[in-house]
Amino acid sequence: MSKRLQGLNAWILQRGSAVYLACFVVYFVVSLMFDAPENYYAWRAWVQSPVMSIAWMMFFALLLGHAWVGMRDVFMDYISSITIRSIALGLLALALLACGLWMTRIMVLAFMQ
Repeated sequence: MSKRLQGLNAWILQRGSAVYLACFVVYFVVSLMFDAPENYYAWRAWVQSPVMSIAWMMFFALLLGHAWVGMRDVFMDYISSITIRSIALGLLALALLACGLWMTRIMVLAFMQ
């Protein structure tokens, strides 16, 4: 890949994830406004439906990818020391991994009940 196109994949991930995240949030808010689940069991049934569970998992996966690309770009632009930048990126990766594992745990526990 040429030097001109090196950042294209990150750019596409950032823009594509932003579109999905925005559409999902709008759908979620509109769904709650017009057809809110009446109780916990209705909410759980809604989240456990195959389409919504896939949509939620995609939302969180794309959210983590979006956060990684955005923060990585900020660190690359504003932290000039390679050592400090590497440490910051490592800590960011650990934090996002922890968030991803936490979200996975929540989804698994929701489906096991």
